[in-house]
Amino acid sequence: MTAALRSQAPLERASGIASTRKTPSQDAPSLHGIAPIVPVKSVQLSLGFYVDRLGFRVLRKNPDNTAALVARGAVRLMLIRVPDRKALAATREHLSAYVWAADVDALYAELAPALAGLPDWRVRPPFTQPYGVREFHVKDPDGFLLFFAEDTLQDALAGDDPAVPSATTH
Repeated sequence: MTAALRSQAPLERASGIASTRKTPSQDAPSLHGIAPIVPVKSVQLSLGFYVDRLGFRVLRKNPDNTAALVARGAVRLMLIRVPDRKALAATREHLSAYVWAADVDALYAELAPALAGLPDWRVRPPFTQPYGVREFHVKDPDGFLLFFAEDTLQDALAGDDPAVPSATTH
């Protein structure tokens, strides 16, 4: 087997087709954010929750109240009106988001007065998971679950990739 053939992935060797994958380089366009789409019954009601209770701000909003982009720090969420009850039920039962924070206890203390009026099943106070993540949970008006989390094991998220910041450095 030639050196060039040995350097190919097994599937490429078997198929005889060379890969067109590019190796990431410093010249490649970088990714700098994500805004998960959160299905909601009412964009207006959800904006009130995310702004008044969680401290987000509105970056963009459709005039017809079908969508809005909210942000807090580097975190972005896209709220999209979905009138389908089955889709909202699927959101409530199957979707959630981990939001990394530098100090979960301080964040919870900041939000606690605004969260105090919510039913107990929508808020879980801070606790530490066995795998070293301290977190608290909040469900939005449609049941979308937000985990606000802090890595308590230094640099566990960064692993070997220096381009991935630790949750504790933000």
